Amino acid sequence: MNKILTALTLMLAAGLAGCSKDDGANVPITGISIAETKTVQIGQTVQLTVTVMPENATEKPDFAWSSSDSGVATVDESGNVTAHSTGDAVITVRLRSNEAVQATCTVTGSEEAAEYDPDEVVEFEDSKFQALTLYYDKNNDGKLQAWEAALVTELELSGQSIKSLRGIEYFTELESLNCTSNLLTSLDVTNNRKLRALWCKSNRIVSLDVTPLRDLQILNCESNRLTSLDVSQNTELVHLLCGMNNGAMTDDDGITKIDVSNNPKLETLSVYYLNLSELDVTNNPSLKKLDFGMCCHTRWGDLTPIEHIDLSRNPELEELNCASSNYPGFGLDELDVSNNPKLKRLTTYGNPKLGSLDLSRNPELKTLNCCHNSLSALDVTKCPKIDTLYCAYNEIGTLDLTQSAELVWINCQNNRIDKLDVSNTKIGYLMAPDNRIASVNMGDKTFDTPSPSGSGYEDAGLPYLYINLNNNQLTDIDLSKQKYLYWLEISGNRLTSLDLTGCSKVGGVLCGDNSLTSLVLDGCTRLWELRFANNGLSGELDLSPFSLTRIASEGNRLETIYVPQDFDPDATYFMGGVGTLPCYTKDAETDWVKK
Repeated sequence: MNKILTALTLMLAAGLAGCSKDDGANVPITGISIAETKTVQIGQTVQLTVTVMPENATEKPDFAWSSSDSGVATVDESGNVTAHSTGDAVITVRLRSNEAVQATCTVTGSEEAAEYDPDEVVEFEDSKFQALTLYYDKNNDGKLQAWEAALVTELELSGQSIKSLRGIEYFTELESLNCTSNLLTSLDVTNNRKLRALWCKSNRIVSLDVTPLRDLQILNCESNRLTSLDVSQNTELVHLLCGMNNGAMTDDDGITKIDVSNNPKLETLSVYYLNLSELDVTNNPSLKKLDFGMCCHTRWGDLTPIEHIDLSRNPELEELNCASSNYPGFGLDELDVSNNPKLKRLTTYGNPKLGSLDLSRNPELKTLNCCHNSLSALDVTKCPKIDTLYCAYNEIGTLDLTQSAELVWINCQNNRIDKLDVSNTKIGYLMAPDNRIASVNMGDKTFDTPSPSGSGYEDAGLPYLYINLNNNQLTDIDLSKQKYLYWLEISGNRLTSLDLTGCSKVGGVLCGDNSLTSLVLDGCTRLWELRFANNGLSGELDLSPFSLTRIASEGNRLETIYVPQDFDPDATYFMGGVGTLPCYTKDAETDWVKK
């Protein structure tokens, strides 16, 4: 075997099993082991893996580390070994409570990556990993030789419950590795110098050294237990996703800083749910997608959240997520996207200090979510391509949608809007409760936007219209053209009449707490839920043509409600934590009459 130099990864993972269920007695550590030999590239830092014995030891491990030659290699109290020059150094780890319990590893410092004797058999620690690699056993001897491993350029290992990837260092020609969703606590890829893509998300990895991977273009290490990540040497990096390393499953803070100043080719940066207080992307001119949503969310009591970000040097930016936790006093206090003309998706949800948002230079914007900000105004007239607008829970008084010809989805609830004109939109979903809306202009248009897949609508893909205008100040509404209306909620207004003639697709009408004296439902053959409690209806109401499974009619002056022959006045339905509720409610003076 040639004299070699690799970057060594040593991870302190003293995995203690649970205490004895029989007597709960303390089980001391009687032995420890680490790799006998390792090769480390000069300038690289890696971490050693310590195994304790017996497996059911309950003693908390406390180790002391030392090096026989600090000129060759040094080691810190966490077992991180750094090679400084060529040669050998003996790394010793001792149990502080009993120094007789110790183990050693001979570390060789070298200037080159590790190479292997072609006939050397790959040493595996995990049988599942070993079994998956036997596909590459060219000589069919039931083993994997180094020369066979060196022929592999791609490994797909996701979701296999693998606990260790020891042996991966032999795959020196590997360009793509996917080990997502396993049980890994450590991952050493320092000898896989040709890696271009590494997916290792959803594991339990506590440290990851990618500094030797100079050709790396894709790195996804989301949802692990990393406390730091150095990508300063990965100048070819295009996509970096490292979110959800926030210490939520450990006692630390996870990654608290990420430096991408040396990654000029970066197009995707996702750091969501990290405990960051600042983020600098001014050296990333190619950036197209940036996600730092919910940063500082899990440790907001201890760290300062991101309050400002400079996007002036990111002209290619298309997607931006800077959502925050909606915690008072947290989040961005300003956001300037004037130098991002290609922006298509923008999320500023949950930034309660954000009082303004200028979108006048974002003509490509299609999706905007600015809910739970403190916006007093919102102008989207310079965003003609917008099709999805969520601006709920702000202080917006006027919303001009006359230039929003592509708009399909809008949620503007809980604002101060006094009128709404959707006549020039393609609206399919209108959520605007809890405003001050006195008029809604739909024009002469019949809205016929196809329903989205997964909406639960029985005619998925066919024209669909959902309207919620609860708790406003409407005195009338013209729905005569809306034959594709599927659901209408318009309770808590000032309506005296409601005519849904021709709305043959409508399944639900909730119009309680108005002043209705007239309710016309001719042709509403699909109606299954009708709630009109607390209105002024009197006399008789014929509901026999409808297969209604829910009726709320109390608080009126009706004498008779006609219902179908199969009507069951005692029917109930399950309403979550509320329990079982009656399907049909009426005033005591009102009679159900089957017709």
